[in-house]
Amino acid sequence: MVMSLISMFAWLAHWFGTPAILGGFAVGMGISRQFTSPLNKFLKNPFPYTYKLELSSRPLVQIFSPIFFVYVGISLDLSQLDSSFTGLVILGWLAFIAVLSKFVAGLIAGQNWQEKCIIGAAMVPRGEVGLVFAEMGRQLGVIPAKEFAILVMIIALTTLIGPLILKYTLSKQH
Repeated sequence: MVMSLISMFAWLAHWFGTPAILGGFAVGMGISRQFTSPLNKFLKNPFPYTYKLELSSRPLVQIFSPIFFVYVGISLDLSQLDSSFTGLVILGWLAFIAVLSKFVAGLIAGQNWQEKCIIGAAMVPRGEVGLVFAEMGRQLGVIPAKEFAILVMIIALTTLIGPLILKYTLSKQH
């Protein structure tokens, strides 16, 4: 039933001209434990039901997620990257801005400076969704190969740097 809902909403999202992933996200929100939907009133307690869905869908996620990331990796053309000193400086600068912007957003949240830094650090590694939209842009021809390579490298760098910053930030909490 859940796979049918995901397929139907992904198709609807595509039909309306939006990314199919948004349809899947809408289904996830609709049956989520944290989301109050009209369907929840028909369930005595929706939490065990959605928890069971989470557990039963885990093998699908474990199978299909790596396939997607391999596909994105295969479609990456590293020859499009500017490997000159200037190109590498620009790539580093863009990665720095990507990390810094998450910390600026973290300043708005939290009670004290440590909490603000932890929130900012936790926001850094958000590469999965970025890769999904970058790949969709590449497939639609909206993102040229050079920009796609830069995007994937920034996403990879922030995904690798994020947990290290978070670990350091959390170690300073004690």
